[in-house]
Parts: sequence; C-alpha cells; structure tokens
Amino acid sequence: GASGLPMDKLMIGTGCCALPDTIRLTKAALAAGADNVLMLPPFYYKNVSDEGVFDVFARTVEAVGEDRLRIYLYDFPQMTGVRFSLDLIDRFLDSFPGTVVGIKDSSGDIDNMRAILKRFPDFGVFAGTERYLLDILRDGGPGCISASTNLTAPMAAEVYANWQADRADALQESVNAVRTAIEAAPMVPGLKAMMARSSGDSVWTAMRPPLMKLSAAKAEALAEALAATEFRFAEAA
Repeated sequence: GASGLPMDKLMIGTGCCALPDTIRLTKAALAAGADNVLMLPPFYYKNVSDEGVFDVFARTVEAVGEDRLRIYLYDFPQMTGVRFSLDLIDRFLDSFPGTVVGIKDSSGDIDNMRAILKRFPDFGVFAGTERYLLDILRDGGPGCISASTNLTAPMAAEVYANWQADRADALQESVNAVRTAIEAAPMVPGLKAMMARSSGDSVWTAMRPPLMKLSAAKAEALAEALAATEFRFAEAA
C-alpha cells in the first residue's frame, strides 16, 4: 500500500459492539488497501445465539460487497463472552467460502484450536499467543498472532523456522519463559515498558486509560525477570 505497510500480512481489527460501526470500519479498511480484517463478534450483549452472530457477519459481508474481503474471526471469549462454535464456523465456510478464511483463537484452549484444525484443515487457525506456536504448527496451522511478539518475534521466528527440528521444544520453552514473565507484569503495561527499554524510546510507555503505566520498580523487576530467560533486548538506537 501507499503507507509502505505489507498489506498482504496486515489485519485490521474491525469488530465493534454495534453492527453499523463494524461495517463502516470494514469498508474503511478495504478503502485503505487492507483486504484482511480481524473481526471480534459484537461483545456488549452476552449469551447471544449463533444465529445472531452469524447475521452480524452476513450483513457485514453483504454491506461491504467486495470479493476481495478476507475475514479472520477473532475468538476471545474471556473478553467478549461470545464463542465461535464449530457449527458456526462450518456455516461461515459454507455461506462465505473464500471470504471467512481463518481465526485468531485467544481462548487459551489448545484443544479448541486443535478441534477447529481437525474439522477444517484448510482454515487458517492462528493461536492468540506464541505459547502455542509450536503446537499449532505441528497440527497444520499457520502460526500465531500475539501482542507480545513485538518483543519475542526473533525467538518465535526460530520456532517457526525449526518446528520440525529436534530442538523445537527447547526453542518453544524459551519463548514460553519470556511470555510468562511479561504476562505477570501485567501484560500490556509490561510489554509497553519493555518496548520502551528495547527501543530506547520512552513514547512506548504511554498508556490509554483504564490501563496504567508500569511503575519504575515493576519495570525494573520485569527487566530482571527477562534477563533470567533467553530473551535479549535489542541494542537501543
């Protein structure tokens, strides 16, 4: 795209609480040259039916009306209170072949990811954490989509490149140790603090409420925890 971003790899998050917002954002993503969108289901109302969730995606596909649209479902039940059941995924694939093409599964439930891969082998199942990168690759999935790969990308890339090698498990364990440390920070403030440290740019520590910036003491403790793993900070520019 004109932005210089790799549009074939970019997924724009367009799933909102309100259907008109989802449609508007999805149209805007395509207008900007990003055909891949990552869609949360509407997450205000809980315990909604599969039929209701299906209708949201059906109306979005219809309203956007672009054959180049590629939808990746964003399954994050801890946040949304909504699950994409296997039967619902089956209906999406039947109704919108070539349009609904994958899922980011942030449930943390590797058995669920495996069940999707087993039933739909050609469906792009991405783990929502690099913790399950090796498992996903071994089961025929494409990889992971994870915020913490902003820090762990070089280590995760080693797993990706060597997933069939004898050392794959050891590489994955090294990644897991880093992920565990970041999660305990808590996750997003800890990740931002370490991005600032790695890049030498303090702008990374800026947080949008209700999330709050990590204290200096906690940032130092996290840096020490990371030093005990295989993780190495990038040389600050």
